[in-house]
Amino acid sequence: TYFREESWIGAVNLGLAIFAAAILSMMFYNFLLLSGRGLSIKTQFSTSFVLGIRHFPTTILLVVMLIGAATLVEVFPLAALFAPGCFCWLAGRWLRPIEKKYPAVFGEEKPVGE
Repeated sequence: TYFREESWIGAVNLGLAIFAAAILSMMFYNFLLLSGRGLSIKTQFSTSFVLGIRHFPTTILLVVMLIGAATLVEVFPLAALFAPGCFCWLAGRWLRPIEKKYPAVFGEEKPVGE
């Protein structure tokens, strides 16, 4: 009933859903940008927005995986022991090549111990 043509609530819900999807997709790349780089808030959000659009298939995959992990925890509460860790590990595996593509944005990688 929210998405009927004569209801303005449907338009508001659609707008909020699009806004939430944009914020969720920016979240993945924003965590990469937060790790020790002296970027301003405006630069972080604009860069994560551009990366979310540029790597749209990866972004959609991460959103689906996050929803799947949250659903798994909701259905099977014991999955809260391993689902978040598995999601973070898989997300890191998918985001690592993207981080390596943009050394100017993410900084040069230094060996561990230096």
